[in-house]
Amino acid sequence: MDIAPLYELRVRLKNAVISGSELLSEDFRLERAVLDIKPLEAASPVFAKIGQLLSLLLSKDCKDRPGTLLDAITLVDAVICTQGVVSVSGELEKIHTYNSGSAVTNAPYSVLSKLLDALGNSGGGRYAYVIDTRKEHPELFEDYRVKHALVKALGASYAELAEEVTSWLKESDASIIPLLKDGFDPKGKKEMVRRLQVIEAIAKEDENDFYLEQLKNAQKDVKNELIYALRYTKQNLSLLSELLKTEKGAAKKMAYWALASMEHEEAREFWTAYVEKNPKEGIAYLAESNAVWASELVAKKFKEQLEPWVSVGKEPIVGSLTKRTVEILRACILALPGKTGESICECYKMAAQIGWNLDRPIEGEKVIWSVRDLMPYFYNGSGTFKEIIPQIMCQTLQMTADQSLGETAIEIWNTQEKSQRMRWFASAFTAQILFHTEKECREWAEHFIYKNSAIWGKVVESQQVKQEIEKVFRHIWREEELSQVLKKTNARVLQNYCSSIYYREDMEMLSEDVISDTKEDAYVIWTQRQSPVNGQAETFRQSLPFSSVEGYLTDLVMDCKDRTLDMHLGHWIQPNHPEYCKRLEQYFYHRAKVVDNNLDYLRLLKKCGSTQCAGLAEKFFASGKSIAVWEAQMYLKELPGGWKEKLKEIQTVRSKVKSGKIKIRNSKIIDIFDTYIDELKTIGAGEEER
Repeated sequence: MDIAPLYELRVRLKNAVISGSELLSEDFRLERAVLDIKPLEAASPVFAKIGQLLSLLLSKDCKDRPGTLLDAITLVDAVICTQGVVSVSGELEKIHTYNSGSAVTNAPYSVLSKLLDALGNSGGGRYAYVIDTRKEHPELFEDYRVKHALVKALGASYAELAEEVTSWLKESDASIIPLLKDGFDPKGKKEMVRRLQVIEAIAKEDENDFYLEQLKNAQKDVKNELIYALRYTKQNLSLLSELLKTEKGAAKKMAYWALASMEHEEAREFWTAYVEKNPKEGIAYLAESNAVWASELVAKKFKEQLEPWVSVGKEPIVGSLTKRTVEILRACILALPGKTGESICECYKMAAQIGWNLDRPIEGEKVIWSVRDLMPYFYNGSGTFKEIIPQIMCQTLQMTADQSLGETAIEIWNTQEKSQRMRWFASAFTAQILFHTEKECREWAEHFIYKNSAIWGKVVESQQVKQEIEKVFRHIWREEELSQVLKKTNARVLQNYCSSIYYREDMEMLSEDVISDTKEDAYVIWTQRQSPVNGQAETFRQSLPFSSVEGYLTDLVMDCKDRTLDMHLGHWIQPNHPEYCKRLEQYFYHRAKVVDNNLDYLRLLKKCGSTQCAGLAEKFFASGKSIAVWEAQMYLKELPGGWKEKLKEIQTVRSKVKSGKIKIRNSKIIDIFDTYIDELKTIGAGEEER
């Protein structure tokens, strides 16, 4: 039985409801639908009933046309429901679902909808909105709807947003992987590369089958990344060897990088032969490798270049460096960070013996040779041989906490002549902190850091010593704070960032209190290295004894009385430890009253929970330097204490400005004082009223 006329009748009846029952007599389409339903009336009593209602509806004698129309629609709908088909042909298949997060039921729709819009569209302000929301409402990013949007945002036209999202997703668990694989296009562009990088970071060798399957049809950058992803498992060795023969350009380079990362005998044999044939390129490919054999190969080639210079005197210069020697030396130096083992320790000892002997020009040149373009690996960027090697040793200790390397650092320190010793200080001091007790570290420092002054007593020996201490302390942070900063800075290399991190918005970011769930909050010594393969920053961290940081290391910073070291001390503040915070607060308060520009100290005092500000603003505004309006506004904003303490301090400063005891060149700052005083009085009146 064909019931198609019944569906047409329902459409016409509903249109009649919309147009009004008074126009039924003029609806020729409805009349035609009624005629089409006539053959069905004899098939069933219910169809006959529908026919009766329709006849009454269209007759001139119908007294309740609206009611009859509703009765007809209701009956037609009921019949259609009984005739519906809810099955389809074919075999039953399991529905594909994702376990990619939980619905945040209490999330305000206004917040969530704006976030999804900002992630899914381009335009001014959207990037800032996403970053701010991540900071203020991190729980929203666990919502499954947001995770879908985050995966799509990997292809955002604004590259900085896409890179931020990539770093966030790398922190996810394996539940995000099905979303990343859904719709993956091996012929795609940067979005697919980012998806693959996230999958690699989370799953590594667990998704090797996926890498192999996608590689069959992959192109360009996606293909390169897939080849590099083959480094996680030994079973890909033969495939990588084949790719070295068939691929060219970037794809071939990625196969080399992948093969260099493998800790297997076949890989060692391949690279041993390669380095002998082409040492410059071979060593360069081993820069990121953590394999034991890679350290041995780098050390072997490095020692070959160093041996001729161990016994050469500094004066007079008896020869020049050849270009080939310099090329191989540079490749070894770039590959040295992170390398450990007995043979590597021997290299550092040889470098210490050489000292200034390699401070000579390359043949045909007059300028002393220096190692340049080290920024991707090392924060100084360039330096002579005698400067770079000790710093790389220090960085490697921060990366690996290798005890044999630490013992070598102290041995070199003990055997160096006094004129050459200081450049090895950071390595030796790092080794003392990592591998010795607080008591042993303190005793060692007493010999080498301090001198006794008849006037001032025990003081830090020199500004140079302070600078060397700073090289170590810039890398000691509270673990919780470091994790927060790494999330906010994404792939920035913080090595170079550390020296300028204390100003304006950067200082505001780092001065935020980070409260851990437990009272025992760890300290770490950390460093970063930027991958020569893809430019991504990798962070290394080693745990430090809790007592040594809050004990002797804090004492040492306070002894130095150095602004830069004070700022590093700010990374050690423990919001959950009132006694330690009180100790630091007293120190920072004293320092803020003696330095000329104490703005940076205000943020540290607030981080310690300080409520005192007497004399701080007076010291700042009486410094005699030219103070801009924005500086004055920022200073008042950062001043610690309650409204009473702030009001008293600002009124004191204003009074001294008026009397001429404090000279301020910009008269507009007086207006800022007045405005701020009024605001504080308003706050005070409100509190007293409550």
